[in-house]
Amino acid sequence: MNTKRRRLLRIASVAAMVGLASVGFLYSQIEKPQPVTQLEIAVARMPLGINAEDADRVIGSSPDAIEDGRAILVNPVMMFSGSSVQGQKYGDPNLYSFRTWTRGDVHASVAIDTDGKVAARWTYRDQPN
Repeated sequence: MNTKRRRLLRIASVAAMVGLASVGFLYSQIEKPQPVTQLEIAVARMPLGINAEDADRVIGSSPDAIEDGRAILVNPVMMFSGSSVQGQKYGDPNLYSFRTWTRGDVHASVAIDTDGKVAARWTYRDQPN
C-alpha cells in the first residue's frame, strides 16, 4: 500500500473513532436516566376515585398549592386547559380542583372532580436549562 493511501486510512480511522466517541458522549448526556423519586412512586400508585384527604395521605403531606380551574379530561394522565382548541374534540371542560406538590425538580398534580374524587394524576419535572 502506498503512503498516501495509508495516511488517508489513518485519518479516516481517527475521524471515525472521534465521531463515535462524540456520539456516545452526547447520547449519554441526553438520555441520562433520572432516578425515580418517592413523589413519582406515590402518584403512580394512587388509585383513582379516592377523596382528596386520602390523596394527601398517599403523598404523605398536604399539597403545596390548590387551585380551581376548568379542564378537559382525556384520560387519568392527560388533560387539556378548558380553553384549549385541541381539547374540545374530547368534550366540554369541567371544573376541577388541582392539588400540586413540589419536591426539588419533580412536581405532582392531582385533579379532584366536583364529587371530591381523584379524576386524574400525573408528575412532571422541570426542564434543565
